Parts: sequence; C-alpha cells; structure tokens
Amino acid sequence: METLTIEVRDGTIDMSESWVYVWRSRSQPGSPIVYVGSTGMPPVLRTWLHLNHEDPDVGRVGQGYPDINEESLTVLAFRLDNDVDRQTVKHALIAALARDGRLGQTYIGPRSEDVRMERKEAAVTGEILAALPS
Repeated sequence: METLTIEVRDGTIDMSESWVYVWRSRSQPGSPIVYVGSTGMPPVLRTWLHLNHEDPDVGRVGQGYPDINEESLTVLAFRLDNDVDRQTVKHALIAALARDGRLGQTYIGPRSEDVRMERKEAAVTGEILAALPS
C-alpha cells in the first residue's frame, strides 16, 4: 500500500519539493513535447492548476494549448535534489529539446534561455533527457 505524506506548516501545505516536468502529446506522431516547467509544488497539484486555473499565467496549458480538449497528454515529472537549481535545469532542458527537434509545433512553454550550469545541473539535465521516451 502506498502512503502519501502531506506536510502542513503554519496553515499551508509545505511545498519545499523541487520538480521539473514535461508535457508530451500522446495524440501526435512522435509524441512531441508541448510544455516544460518547474515547480516547488507536488506535480499533480501543478498539473491541475495548469489545466483549471482561471488566471492564464497559472492555467496556461488549459487556456493556451490549442488542442487541450482533443488530445491525450502525459506529464512526466522529475524530482530534483534540494541543491539543484530547478530553473537552470528547466532552461537547459528546453534548450536541449529544442536543439534535438523534440518541441512540438504547438509548444506553449517558456523559450530556451542561455544558462550557466554547474556540474550537478548538467548531470541532472542529462539524466532527464535520457529518461524521456523518444
């Protein structure tokens, strides 16, 4: 039996986790990536917010992805150690996926930025790229 522990501190959920996540289309040939993000929230909560929040900066997938009501999508989330900068990993991942032609034509996520990576962030980015299905 799986157990999920949710920590509540000072009247709010403790969101001290660190994640990078990738949304892939299961409906399009080659399963292109349609969004890449990072969060300190549990990924299922962040996914729900991306789909349902009325603020377009929060509900950006539900409001911004043109085929959201017709496509099947999969979200793959990767937990990062606390000493890994998730923004750096996210931007390095986006840049690598763009270079490899893996971002879909309907990609709605952040654009790649030049990032200076430490050894740990480079290794984590490589691990995530290796774990993503082709």
